[in-house]
Amino acid sequence: MSKIDPTRLSYVLAALAKPKERVTSSASNPASPSKNQKSGKNMETLRTRLHSRLNSLNQHAEGFRDAAPVVTVQEILCWEFGDGILEHGEFKHIAQKVTETMMGDPKVEKAMHAIVDQALSEK
Repeated sequence: MSKIDPTRLSYVLAALAKPKERVTSSASNPASPSKNQKSGKNMETLRTRLHSRLNSLNQHAEGFRDAAPVVTVQEILCWEFGDGILEHGEFKHIAQKVTETMMGDPKVEKAMHAIVDQALSEK
């Protein structure tokens, strides 16, 4: 599995936290927007997939607020590394650990919840 760059995840979270009309193509990958555009990755694709996954969860079920950040991280990882990452035997465990680490930072936790709330409000 490719090395996960924590600063890259921060850029993606920051871009997701912005309202979609404020996100430019460079926000999806500030380090190299042309590479990102060539690979077919864009923030709108990630938003669409994330919106779909989060809306498939029962928002009123117990544990939703714990599950939603994990789903968000899973979608970011799939978007970043491709759907082939789902075949990795440790994918769910890694996504859980990444989520736990990220949620340990109050700023990141707040941003994560804002991303989830925003995705759920876009119906």
